[in-house]
Amino acid sequence: MGNEMGLGKKKSFGEGDGIALVTATAINPIWLVKTRLQLSPAHVRAFECTRRIRREEGILSFWRGVTGSYIGITETMLQFMIYEFLRDKIQDPSVTFIGKQDGQNIWQFMLAGGTAKLVAGFTCYPHEVIRTRLREEGSTNRLRDILRHILRHEGWQTLWHGVLLQLVRSVPNTAFTIGTYELVVYSLHWALFTRNSSNNSATTTLKTPQPPAAAAC
Repeated sequence: MGNEMGLGKKKSFGEGDGIALVTATAINPIWLVKTRLQLSPAHVRAFECTRRIRREEGILSFWRGVTGSYIGITETMLQFMIYEFLRDKIQDPSVTFIGKQDGQNIWQFMLAGGTAKLVAGFTCYPHEVIRTRLREEGSTNRLRDILRHILRHEGWQTLWHGVLLQLVRSVPNTAFTIGTYELVVYSLHWALFTRNSSNNSATTTLKTPQPPAAAAC
């Protein structure tokens, strides 16, 4: 049974990675235009920016920085691996996770989700810096060249520039999302299975015939 669950999780991770790759490829042009608009000193509209990129740099330039997005998938993988580990601890009767075992609530899952995002976001943040550099206008460097330049001329600390603002934005958002997800799943499970099971048990009890001895009395 444990092997089947392990294989199921591996299959789910594999499918998730494939979907993430397709999604990153599909929406990379949107992120590139967004980055250009943020870096542009002049007031330029999204349509004008898109047309200029296509005219001056070519259609393939819309996928500049997609390699960094592929690397960023590892952040999502690490985040959910950590969350699944913490989630198992929350549901383990022999383990106390931030409070009494019989007092599990949504805050524990929110804390687990936020912790997972904090660790994964900080660990994998350098890909955000490199991806932004790749998407800058006029940039013809490859990911490897940008990483080498940063390490040689700017220092490794540059790879974590802006990480605090990123975590302040993403950690609470992830904690709220995870907590909401777990609450919805629990509510649906209770409504569809637990409540129906209780109703069926009550109905069965009401329809149970009286034993012969009671009828004779």
